Formats: sequence, structure tokens, C-alpha cells
Amino acid sequence: MKKQNETWNNIMIFIMDHKKRIMPAVLLVCVALTVFFAMQANKRAGTATASLNEGATGYEVPVTEVAQNAYPEVNELIRTYYEAWAKGDTEAIDKVYRTLDETERLKTVELANYIEDIPEINVFTKPGPVEGSYVVYASITVKFHDYAESVPGVHALYVCTDEDGTLYINSENSDDHIKEYIREISLQNDVIDLYNTVSARYNEMKAQDAALDTFLSSMLGNVNITVGEALATNMAAKDVAAAQEAGTAETASEETPLEEAGSGASTGTQVATRNIIRATDVVNIRTSDSETADKIAKTAMGDEYTQLEARANGWSKILYEGREAFVKTEFFEVVGTEEVPGGTEIAAANASTAASTASSAASTASSASSSASSRASTASSSASSTGAGTASSASSASSSASTRTSAASASSAGAASAASTGASTTAGGITGPGDYHVKETTRVRKSASTESDIVAVAYQKNPIEVVNVQADGWCKVKYDGKDGFVKAEYLTE
Repeated sequence: MKKQNETWNNIMIFIMDHKKRIMPAVLLVCVALTVFFAMQANKRAGTATASLNEGATGYEVPVTEVAQNAYPEVNELIRTYYEAWAKGDTEAIDKVYRTLDETERLKTVELANYIEDIPEINVFTKPGPVEGSYVVYASITVKFHDYAESVPGVHALYVCTDEDGTLYINSENSDDHIKEYIREISLQNDVIDLYNTVSARYNEMKAQDAALDTFLSSMLGNVNITVGEALATNMAAKDVAAAQEAGTAETASEETPLEEAGSGASTGTQVATRNIIRATDVVNIRTSDSETADKIAKTAMGDEYTQLEARANGWSKILYEGREAFVKTEFFEVVGTEEVPGGTEIAAANASTAASTASSAASTASSASSSASSRASTASSSASSTGAGTASSASSASSSASTRTSAASASSAGAASAASTGASTTAGGITGPGDYHVKETTRVRKSASTESDIVAVAYQKNPIEVVNVQADGWCKVKYDGKDGFVKAEYLTE
């Protein structure tokens, strides 16, 4: 130990005697180390940013301001679409929109009976994931025949460029990366602000005229009943024809000698159809048709499921991860059908389900002043959810991605949901986005679950901003500069 101390003392004496030469060298080493660590930190930060921007989408999501009426050719496309949509002109829509299925076609024609004009169309755009594509947020007002004022709304659309340079609205793309891109870009603050602005306009109209909710709910109910009955009639006719064909084939096989039947023996196999339904909100998936049944999972806006049965009690039996489950029918819309192999029993069941869907729509129309109004908080919620290229709405843009890439898949989750749920009423009396107060001290959580991480504690009577109201009783909020989720029952006006 003594020898080590003597060595250290000798080193210090040497440094002091030659400090004019040694100190600059020490300084250079320190500077070099500082630069090295700074570069490593920047590299890590750059990697984190890249990961944040690209996420799991495969496409980098740029942070750019939403542009208003910036592209004349896009503006013209959207205007053409809405003019045709207001008239129920499906042939004109077919030229700019790909592709209307049977349900969307029926809804478009029926809804046009209620629309007088679309006086205001403002086109907001974000860059799309691929060259020549755009994520469009059309802010519109809809003038209905039987209501004095024009109702505001937002409709999200995905616009692409064809090989010949022609722009069209794309609802066919099933690329998961593109759907995720749309969800993420629709969660950006300026898009959410757009939806909140429109929602505020709607809420102001509703506050001035309580009849607005009643009108929109009644209109939606009538449209759903008419479309449901038409689908039921069409499906029943197809099933009857298929059953007759199956009976004819069975009779023919009985009369055909076995050695001549060959592959024709399989002609008795019938192909039936099931409805594909899309979630228009965040909804609980349960083990049975009761609100007290165990929860299996939650839907995201835009998620699609096979509807096995639509029950008269307002519930639908769906296929979820290979098993049967149940959801509230009022938070879903029929977006198509799928073929399934089966006999006449399946055909009969499908016809019954279709008829039940129409009955359920009628029931929903009479009792859904909350749920239908939720989807009618904006004209796009009332109109878009019943028109072609439905935007189940952003904020996420969320959520939520359907197998179609209309910007409903933005919403899925996402920014559009902030507007589409703007008029819903929760157990806590929360009617939509806006400023509220904490009813009693509660925890602000990272996600809509009591098992989620706590990001803050909200104290009684403190102000809190509601960004979005979900159908499962949770609210997305901003509190003390932090984003999170709170049960609506703990909030008050």
C-alpha cells in the first residue's frame, strides 16, 4: 500500500511539472469521449424515432400537417362521389368508388330518399402509404329533406391512383400494413382536432334542438329496416333457389345409375351465405347474449366478423377465433356476405337470421336513442354509416382495421371514433368529447382496462378533458398533460 501511494504521488508531481503539455492532451481525450457518447445517444434516439414512425406497419408514417383543399384532382373526385351519393346514383359511384357490395348499394339508394343536398364539402388530406395515394377526411354538411339545418360530419376515405393515372376511392385493399398506416396517421393530433371540431358543431346543434337526435335515430332505423328487409328477401330467394337446385340434383342422382353418377354425386352439396358485420364502435364480446355474461374480448372499430345469428333480443351470435360468441347488434353494420357449404338446414337458418336482422333493426330503431345517436353524432356518422364506403370513423383510426381499407379502418380506432361517438350517452351522463369534472377520485389508466397501468390519479372536482367516449363505458381523456382512460361513471359535467 505504501509503495502504491509513493507511485501515485510521483505521477501527480510529474503532471504538475508538465501540466502545460499534459492538460491539452487530457482535454482532447475528454472531448473525444463526449463526442463518442453523444453519437451513440443520437444513434439510439434515431433508432427509437424510426421505430416510432414505422411502428409495425411496414410503412413510415410521416408527421405532416393535414392539408385543406390542396389537391384539385382529389377535390373533384370527392365532390363527384358525394354528388352521386346524395342522388343514390350507384352507377356514377361505381366509376369513382371500388367497390360497392350489395348492402352498401341498398343503403346508398335508400339513404338518398332522405338527402336534399350536400352544400359544404371540404377535403382534408394526409399523404397515403404508397405513391399516388391519399388519406382523405371529407368534412361535409348534409341537408336532409325533413330537417331545417344542415348537419355536419366527417367521412374518411382512402384514395389511390390507377395505372392510367385516374384517381379512385379504394375500399378493396386488404393489406394489413396499409390499414395500420391509416390507423396511425389518423391518430395524429390535427386529425383528432378536426373530428373534435365537427363533433363540437354537432353537439351545439343538438343542445339547441333536442329533436335532432330523434330525427337521425328515426331515419337510421327506417333505413336499416328497409335494407334489412331487402337483404332478407334477397337471401331467402337465393336460399330457396339453392334448396330447389339441391332437391333437383338429389332426384337426378337417384335416377342416375351408380356407375354413371361419377363426380355428380356431390351436386347435392349446397352453398349458403352468412352476413359479414363490421363494428362501428368499441364493443364487448361476451360468452352469451347478456350484459352480465363473461367478457371474452373487445372489438376495435372496423373489425369484421361472421354473423351466425341475429337474435330478436338485440344480440348477434358471431364467430370469434373459431368459437361462438355474442355482441350487441346495434353496434354493427352488415357490410357483405360470405359463402359457406351446408345443406338446406343452413339455408333455412340463414333466411331466419336475415329476417331476424330486419326485426332487430326495427327494435333498435325504437330503442336506440343512445346507440343510434352515437353513430349519428355527425352527419358522417348518420350518413356515412349508411352510405357507400362507410367510415366507421378515426381515431383510428382505430382503430381498428377492417378488411376493407376505407378510412373507417383508420378509425378504426382512432381519430374518427372521437367524432362518431360524440353524441352517445354513458352511465356517467357523458355525452361526448368536451370538458368535464372528476366526480370522485379515480385512477387514469394507460388503456381501457382496470388491469392497465396507472398513469395518473384524478382528484374529485378537478377538470378533465374527454377526447372520446367508448361503448364499453370507458372514456379516452387528457388529464394533467397526460393521455389515458377513465370510466365514464367517475366523470360529471
